[in-house]
Amino acid sequence: MKDLPVHGDKLFDKAQKRIESMNADPEWRDTIMDFETRMLEREQVGEKKGLKTGALTLVASLKDVGCTSQQILQQLKQKYGNVFSDKQLEEFLKQS
Repeated sequence: MKDLPVHGDKLFDKAQKRIESMNADPEWRDTIMDFETRMLEREQVGEKKGLKTGALTLVASLKDVGCTSQQILQQLKQKYGNVFSDKQLEEFLKQS
């Protein structure tokens, strides 16, 4: 609401009071924080799986055009070295 106070709206006031009571409950806050942490962890796992798929696709594509293992590994390190270790990247090369 652009940080402006809202007055005179019964539904808003009721919702605001409910939010305040929920925020004041330490057990509820812990439950919400646990839920948000689990959601973030799942998101990170999904992102890493997607990046792995991308790396494997890159390996396959570069093999198709005749790149050497050394050239492919160099490309993997350049594109995915900030996410995966050298050992993991070498394993991706072996998998494809």
